[in-house]
Amino acid sequence: MARSSDPERAELWRERLARHGRSEQSAADFCAAEGVSVASYYAWRRKLATPRPAKHAKVAFQQLVFSQSSAAVSVRLPGGVLVEVAAGQEAALRVVVAELVRASCGTGCGAPSC
Repeated sequence: MARSSDPERAELWRERLARHGRSEQSAADFCAAEGVSVASYYAWRRKLATPRPAKHAKVAFQQLVFSQSSAAVSVRLPGGVLVEVAAGQEAALRVVVAELVRASCGTGCGAPSC
């Protein structure tokens, strides 16, 4: 049976990860000093790194800026990321966009809401 999420435990790990970020120790040395396993350290670091969307969550689309020249098609994504694909490589652009949608879904399930 999976354990329910414990906010106090998550906060303890946030503080622990922050302490490690300020230290100059390796993860193994830090974990030994803290009395925790390296596996737990990496599991919590991964769990707390970024919030994950709920499975099949609707993705809120934001405005994208497209531009095209004779040499390339450019897409500027929210946050300033610029994707450029050589003109005539529209199939590559489709692959990039599909991968971005899959990654933002977080599940790779291919459901219509993703």
